Amino acid sequence: MARPIPGAGKAGIKQVGILDHLYRFHDALNYYERHVYLESDKLGDMQRKWLGQVSVIPCMDEFLDFVQSRKEKWEDHGVQLRLGIEADFFPNGFPSFLSTIVTSDRPDEALSL
Repeated sequence: MARPIPGAGKAGIKQVGILDHLYRFHDALNYYERHVYLESDKLGDMQRKWLGQVSVIPCMDEFLDFVQSRKEKWEDHGVQLRLGIEADFFPNGFPSFLSTIVTSDRPDEALSL
């Protein structure tokens, strides 16, 4: 998604949204390790393996900054580029971690729980 989709503006597309899941970022691993069942049994082993497989993006800020840096190019093609992060809510979660996302200085970021 680094480059605008050729012809998107001409096709009437006004906005394109890029959304990723919080669990994909290494910076969020602590949040998931605190709240996902990771005991030493079959289910815990499967979830630990899954988390290791899906958490592949080293730094959320670098990802967000990269997408933000592409907005002008998209706008040159008549398309507004939007950005969002989908987070999982856990009862008794880690609100201070999630609040750093919600209060971000990036105005269009969406947090979906």
